[in-house]
Amino acid sequence: MIESSNKNDILIVTTGILWGAITIMAWVGYWYQGIFVSFVMMLLYLIAGAKRHGKLEKGFMLYPILAWFVLWVVSFRLVGYYSTLFRNNAPTFTVMGFHPSFAWLFIAWVGSVLTLSLGFYYNKDKWLSQEDWASYQAKIKSLNQELNKGGKLYE
Repeated sequence: MIESSNKNDILIVTTGILWGAITIMAWVGYWYQGIFVSFVMMLLYLIAGAKRHGKLEKGFMLYPILAWFVLWVVSFRLVGYYSTLFRNNAPTFTVMGFHPSFAWLFIAWVGSVLTLSLGFYYNKDKWLSQEDWASYQAKIKSLNQELNKGGKLYE
């Protein structure tokens, strides 16, 4: 397990800084490089969301989280490469009928949905076990009962 220090504070501050950096990069014309910075930001959001009791399983980090990250970085790098290669010319080939630069966007999108969906399903107990789900449902039931009695949830 990878334990988090200072809970999610470091992730929250870092993602806030990255949001600002991405915005500034786009304003000054470095939007393509900003895309890759946004991948790091999304990676941090995935890590924060996949933690269970403040911890992240190493296997879960490798798949699906790092697999997703690598897929996006490689795909968007290929988008840039083929966009530059065929900047003023029609492409000499297509990928599944798409312009080579767009095909990699499509592959990144479909691949990421499949990677994350399968990864979260395969690792569902590392992310949200039946025990945690039952505990959450009991907590909600308790809160609802407190509300129905006219009590205050937070004092």
